Amino acid sequence: MKFGVIGYGKMGSAIVKALLDKNLVTKKDLLIYDTYAPTCEKISESGIEVAKSLQQVFDESVVVLFSVKPQELDNVFDKIECNKVLNIITIMAGVKINRFSAKFKNAKIARVMPNTCATIGLSASSLCFSANCEQKDKALFYEIISSFGSVSIIDESLMDEVIPLAGSFTAYAYYYAKAFIDSAVSRGVPVDVATKLVTDSMIGSAEMIKRSGKDLDTLISDVCSKGGTTLAGLDKLKQAKVDVAVDECCKACSERSRELGK
Repeated sequence: MKFGVIGYGKMGSAIVKALLDKNLVTKKDLLIYDTYAPTCEKISESGIEVAKSLQQVFDESVVVLFSVKPQELDNVFDKIECNKVLNIITIMAGVKINRFSAKFKNAKIARVMPNTCATIGLSASSLCFSANCEQKDKALFYEIISSFGSVSIIDESLMDEVIPLAGSFTAYAYYYAKAFIDSAVSRGVPVDVATKLVTDSMIGSAEMIKRSGKDLDTLISDVCSKGGTTLAGLDKLKQAKVDVAVDECCKACSERSRELGK
């Protein structure tokens, strides 16, 4: 199975690494197109074929991954023709399946929103399919996407709304973690100690959400005791209306995705 990739940035390269690590493809199965010469040189040095043109990717591939910026899609479409049955995976924010269906009449299409944790096989990805996908097509797409993390299958109408929870969430988590680390460092805690404590606490908290079977309000309550340290800090977060800020963050993220898709 020839697996074509258009755009070899952070996400494109992370997905390729995952496919290779899981032995879903070999280097000989890959055909990658990118416009940045240094990137192409590194791809070639790694033993993977660099496509000489966009059209070559579509002529030779069975599956094609679109991992370019949404603003570049029209430019890509203008340079290619393809009438064969093709499997397309798009990770482009805001770009709906129908834009691909209009260009590739017979294609089976999966729209995915992964995140950069794909580089370590721990992406949280949302996934939806074009209406013409049969069970075997969905199984193929699921196998590919699950190679770099967990998968949540959703209706496409929700794809923009889950971007803050999948594609963008890691940046928000890092920002939150950094705020706690910076605060601790400003009060004399060594940065390596602060980073380890925050990092391990985030990992532990995530595992508690997954394993405990408790809802989040209960988990919060379990940490708090009347008049204790946790409540003292939690009251400050509530006074600062962190929940409102998060809601505004999610709305802005989703709205930007819709704008990119226009």
